[in-house]
Amino acid sequence: MALLCRVSLALALTALLPAAAEPWIDYSSNGQATGVLHDTGYRMNVLEAVWTKYRVSLLRRVENYKGFMVAKKQGAYQLEEQVGFAMYVALNYIHQYPTVASYSQFKAFGRSRKSMSKTTFYSQAVTVMVELARLIDEVHYSDRLHPDSHGTGFFRRYFTVIVDCAPVMVQDCIRTFWRDQLFQGKYHAPCFKIQIGINFLGWIVLYTGLHIGTNNDDVIWESTAGQFPIEEEEWWIGDGAYERCYGVVCKLCADSNTVLYPHEIYFNSLLNYWRQRVEHTMHLIKSHGMWRAEKARNSHICLHLAMKLTVHLTNMNIKLNAPYHTALGGEDGPRCRYEGFSQGPHW
Repeated sequence: MALLCRVSLALALTALLPAAAEPWIDYSSNGQATGVLHDTGYRMNVLEAVWTKYRVSLLRRVENYKGFMVAKKQGAYQLEEQVGFAMYVALNYIHQYPTVASYSQFKAFGRSRKSMSKTTFYSQAVTVMVELARLIDEVHYSDRLHPDSHGTGFFRRYFTVIVDCAPVMVQDCIRTFWRDQLFQGKYHAPCFKIQIGINFLGWIVLYTGLHIGTNNDDVIWESTAGQFPIEEEEWWIGDGAYERCYGVVCKLCADSNTVLYPHEIYFNSLLNYWRQRVEHTMHLIKSHGMWRAEKARNSHICLHLAMKLTVHLTNMNIKLNAPYHTALGGEDGPRCRYEGFSQGPHW
């Protein structure tokens, strides 16, 4: 009982002190900051930021798990060090996506020479990934109204969000129910789907997932619209899949017997110029091995939490290493490079 009180007191005191610098470089594959980026997919300042912001809450959440009982008995410093290492291993797993067995066979993390057995991986790294995913909160819907988030020309005012969906490929399901729900003919494979929305700065302002793979993008949008109310004068940008969604503007399409007028082609090119920004952000999210895999081999709950963690850390990465996209078209902001887009009666 006395030992438990001392550990609890030590954890309480850490909240009043600056965050201890975790040896991320010691865990990196080459002993440098570039090794951290290679191992986890994030720059070192992202790991430092998430550790500084969430470490106290994370330590409190995981300290009573069986995997951390030994470190807890050794003291607050040892517990903090082990949780930090487990977080690094979890991010390394999502980014590199090796087999779990490879950790116990040959994996040693940098000059720290630390390793993790298969049993410890599940009791520590997975535990930290789950609890951190439940804690993290870096996607804010109010960011769509950021004063520097503007397009140009027709999209200079009233447009706030660029929305899109993407698949997460998974293994073939044994059960008929799930096989019918997940197999998407468009990709010729079973999958879940995620939905993200960004502002014109590239910041992620909404995220939902995982969704059933057979649902079209417009169905996913309608099923989640209640979580993200749109103001009366507000408009979003989407691709052709959102054609029937209220408040979402899509490109103009010609019928089989007609052609687009020059001004319609011009509108489509301008819309697509801005819409491509959500594709860039989606690429950052799916740059990790778990999401590049043709068939992710984890359970639904594991994929759900790992994807949430990835999306929120990606948004933190975009904000910390700004500018990902520069602000264009603001009242007092920089002028657009394409002066022709910012002139005309639509102003």
